[in-house]
Amino acid sequence: GGPGGAGGPSGATGANGGPGRSPSGVKTYPIKINVKNQPEGPRFEPKVKAILVPKEDSAIDLTKPIAYYPALDGDTGKPAENVMYAKGSDPDNWFSIDSNTAAIKLNKVPDRESPFLVNGTYIAEILSITNDIPTKTATG
Repeated sequence: GGPGGAGGPSGATGANGGPGRSPSGVKTYPIKINVKNQPEGPRFEPKVKAILVPKEDSAIDLTKPIAYYPALDGDTGKPAENVMYAKGSDPDNWFSIDSNTAAIKLNKVPDRESPFLVNGTYIAEILSITNDIPTKTATG
């Protein structure tokens, strides 16, 4: 506040830069708020990733990744750093995920008759967990 009475964005201070009165007669006081940018947590893009598995069991190599699903940094849109990956949901234990690289490998040849298939699709969940305190988690 200062001379002239326009002490803040609301113009609520009096002519001497001190507290003023609003038209309703309620005392008002200027408040300064500093906003600290909080880094955004990781996110998965796309939110749901479809991974196709070969129909022929002989074409499935359990030693090689079938996909990579790295989280993205919420601020830069680039692959997230200082995160670890884990399984959130994998009801029939079909896959593993590398905690550092987000490489997804099958644990076994998928059971095409599994009761966990929904309309022919197996639904699982991956987590990305930041290493900072407090941790931030993204689900994909």
